[in-house]
Amino acid sequence: MRHIYRSILVVVLMISAGCGAPAGTPAPTDTPAPTPSVTPLIGDTTPVFPVSTPSAPFDALFMDSMASLLQTTLLLAESALEQAEREELRAHAQTLTEAFSAQRQQIIDWRAAWYADIPASAGLPTNMAAATLEENADVPFDLRFLNAMISQQRVNYEIARLGQAQAQREELRTLAETLAAASDASATQLEAWRQQWFSISG
Repeated sequence: MRHIYRSILVVVLMISAGCGAPAGTPAPTDTPAPTPSVTPLIGDTTPVFPVSTPSAPFDALFMDSMASLLQTTLLLAESALEQAEREELRAHAQTLTEAFSAQRQQIIDWRAAWYADIPASAGLPTNMAAATLEENADVPFDLRFLNAMISQQRVNYEIARLGQAQAQREELRTLAETLAAASDASATQLEAWRQQWFSISG
């Protein structure tokens, strides 16, 4: 179960006869500042931070995140094309390479066209990190690749879902929907192979 803890601002007004206010003068009241629009971060026990500022619109942050995540996905796929023992994995990696290369380039082109005046950022604030391929010769490459790519596709899915829900531009929401569906389908297929070949579920 994921838990997202939000910080809560509690304003306590202490009123007493000895506070110095003249008799009969109404006690002053504080008007709380409006709560900024925020987006929960993904993961466990991570605070909530605003994800949009005037100089960094959500769409720009999302594209920076997604371009970086897709680059990691492509690097993992490249390693499978070179080292995977099973033909199914090599074919899957080739499919991902063809699809995600085009989608990443589309994101880069939109980013340049829409936000050329905004420097590249680290992307959306989230505690979900890109996956890495374990370097352990005692573990078969195919299993190490499956573990890494499943994790990566789950991160891709979660970030794409944020874009699908919050992006301002329809083109970006549509692409995010496509990426979410593709990442989810990929992770599901890889999990099935991992169960079939290595008896590891989940």
